Amino acid sequence: MITDFPEIKKEFHKLLNSIVRRSFKENSPMTSLASKKTLYDGDKMGTLYPNGRHEIRELKLIESKFSIPQKDIPTMKPEELISKVVGLATDMAGQMERGLIEVIEGNTKGNDSTIIGNPVLSLDSILAGLERITVNFVNDDRTKPVKPTIFAGPDVIEEYKAYISNLTPEEKEEFQKKEALILDKKYTEHLKDLESRKIVD
Repeated sequence: MITDFPEIKKEFHKLLNSIVRRSFKENSPMTSLASKKTLYDGDKMGTLYPNGRHEIRELKLIESKFSIPQKDIPTMKPEELISKVVGLATDMAGQMERGLIEVIEGNTKGNDSTIIGNPVLSLDSILAGLERITVNFVNDDRTKPVKPTIFAGPDVIEEYKAYISNLTPEEKEEFQKKEALILDKKYTEHLKDLESRKIVD
């Protein structure tokens, strides 16, 4: 008779899945912030953009794996197994992030959403970027704009933090005024977009 432990295996599976999800989230900041939708059939997904463009693309398979030689199983320590599982999740997260960046680059090439010249991350470049994107508002409330998230390498982020810490109160106030003017304009565009979606009897 072959002994089996289905309940123990189920709990072990849940534990490993939890480790994978946590590690994946830690290593994929952009993907983790994106909204998620479960597809039960098919290999394609359609995206409807604010400008009315509808794009259909094939889903990309992301996978990773590891193996454990049978001779190592009796002596393997829990931390060694966890290290392999974390490595798997990290690899998958890297694939997802690179794939997302490729999609973003593909969608921004040749349109007005790209700032030419690869400017240094600063208040001016943030305002310039804000001018080029569509801004949504929670519950259509002007006081609740959904501001974009900045993704950059650790060195760029550290430089930006140092830059922000050296700004004068006057410079910060000037930025807030300019940002408010842009958001006012984006809110007007948002309301026009809502009006265009209304169904007339």
